[in-house]
Amino acid sequence: MKFIVIITTLNLKVYYNNFSVSSILRQTVHDYSFVAFFILLVVIIVYLIAAKIIETKIMYEPVNKSHTHKLDIRGLEYAVHTWGNPDALPVFLLHGWADSGLSFQFLADALSNDWYLIAPDWRGFGESAWNPQGYWFPDYLADLDALLDYFSPDASARLVGHSMGGNVAMLMALRYPEKIEKLIVEDI
Repeated sequence: MKFIVIITTLNLKVYYNNFSVSSILRQTVHDYSFVAFFILLVVIIVYLIAAKIIETKIMYEPVNKSHTHKLDIRGLEYAVHTWGNPDALPVFLLHGWADSGLSFQFLADALSNDWYLIAPDWRGFGESAWNPQGYWFPDYLADLDALLDYFSPDASARLVGHSMGGNVAMLMALRYPEKIEKLIVEDI
């Protein structure tokens, strides 16, 4: 069953199961442009109330705030978000396509500070700089290598990769197995 109301500034059309019932409205309501205005006003008020409820009741408040580092990685400014104790075991969280490192906020809130979580924004994503020469998968691999050297120079790393980040993590483990201690990939 379809019930559609189309409101314009000059007319009100109501369709019920693909039959126009505007003629019935015209017979019962003399000034339907006022009705249309009133309905529009009610819709706007309901929307504003719903938006306020969503803003105050549903907005997620992070438990652990991230710290954002701005680093020069292979000539591009990278944003790298971290949570936890820098002296703890580092875990690299690698986001997928069209995402950012901050998408791991929920995971950071769920884990204790026993870990040092490191979530870069890949080149061209999030707060990292765009690459004027285009985007090539070997660049992501080389960027991860530079990030590992920066954040975990003396120890093998633990990688968690989602989607595209999982593919980069797997390539890294294949190319440099000595640099990777643990690898988790999901949704690749």
